[in-house]
Amino acid sequence: MTPEELKNLITKYKLDQCTDEEKEWVEHWLDSLHTQSEDLSATKEVRIKASLQERIDTAIKEEENIIALPVRQFPVWRVASVILLVALAAGVGIWIGKGHFLKTSVAYMEIYNPPGRQKVIQLSDKSLVYMNADTRIKAPKSFSGNIRQVYLEGEAFFEVTKDPKKPFVITSGKINTRVLGTSFNVKAYKDEPQVEVAVRTGKVQVGDSIQTVFLTPNQKASYSIKEQLLTQTNVTQLENYTAWMEGNLVFEDKTLPEIIQILNRKYNVTIQLENKELSQCKLNARFKNEPLPRIVEKICLYLGARYKKVGNQIIIKGNTCQ
Repeated sequence: MTPEELKNLITKYKLDQCTDEEKEWVEHWLDSLHTQSEDLSATKEVRIKASLQERIDTAIKEEENIIALPVRQFPVWRVASVILLVALAAGVGIWIGKGHFLKTSVAYMEIYNPPGRQKVIQLSDKSLVYMNADTRIKAPKSFSGNIRQVYLEGEAFFEVTKDPKKPFVITSGKINTRVLGTSFNVKAYKDEPQVEVAVRTGKVQVGDSIQTVFLTPNQKASYSIKEQLLTQTNVTQLENYTAWMEGNLVFEDKTLPEIIQILNRKYNVTIQLENKELSQCKLNARFKNEPLPRIVEKICLYLGARYKKVGNQIIIKGNTCQ
């Protein structure tokens, strides 16, 4: 049987489309692999996972030569190994040792919300994700296994459907946010120096491979990407962290470049500083669902600066902070 025929047969088996004879053949084959994996101490789980991709590539390259020659010229263990690797490449779960099962591949969906927009999506478990501008979510089309894991790049507010048997995990770079059922905001833009998690309801676990904190309502965690340091603080005004959901902006001790970064993302424009000395300016301000021109005017008035608009670009001019 060629690798392609094997893949097709395994796919039919997963979809429950096999004939009785084909089903019997596949189940017998899986059982034989299970038995063999227990007898061969070299096929330990850690070693298989560590070198799996390299072995798959090698096996596929060698496959034409292997199937072109009589099977008797190859040791039985090598033939079984090649078939096992081909099956793994097809995304089939295989027993690799007593009590251990190599996971099947998962079908993912990836959703990107571009600058200048907001989006709400519903995951397969009915959890809601409110995506801020320039945000990317990667999640399984259907949750399976013991956890519900999604990947976030950007900012989103989560309303997680409660399921005590399946924790919900959000991975943002090195940081994992783990919950059972709650609502909270995660900010993890790749071009910003830290990851922030602010909790509205429930209990949330945040951490990397070394540090962990547990958050309750009106608390936040901040993770410095450069220093790899995780801190926990109380939040007096949680609405500041979710203001974006209503189109509002809250700037607390933000530098002008930080503010420009947020405005570029929210309004899908390009704002630049003509004088780099303006980068040192800091601002505290609130804008309630205001149009971009009015926001820029107020910022310039506060700084004693001026601006000009060229196409989709805004250039702020000024000397230093006043």
